[in-house]
Amino acid sequence: AKDVRVVFVHIGGAERRKGLSIPFIELVAPAADQLVVTKDGNVDDYFEKVSKTSNAPLLLIDQSLEVGKVLANLMTSG
Repeated sequence: AKDVRVVFVHIGGAERRKGLSIPFIELVAPAADQLVVTKDGNVDDYFEKVSKTSNAPLLLIDQSLEVGKVLANLMTSG
């Protein structure tokens, strides 16, 4: 549906990007309206590059516990 927002969330560190993670990122990121990533998951600036190529804004958070608040804010901001 046109009014459905896609939010991509990665809460693991850079070491969690193995196996099927990269193909999944490459599939979902271009369709995402927002990327939300923990800072330790972007230590190599991987998601900075993904953000630029997918044109989805990147929001870096300090810890995974922040995801709920971030999602709530994104959903109420329209």
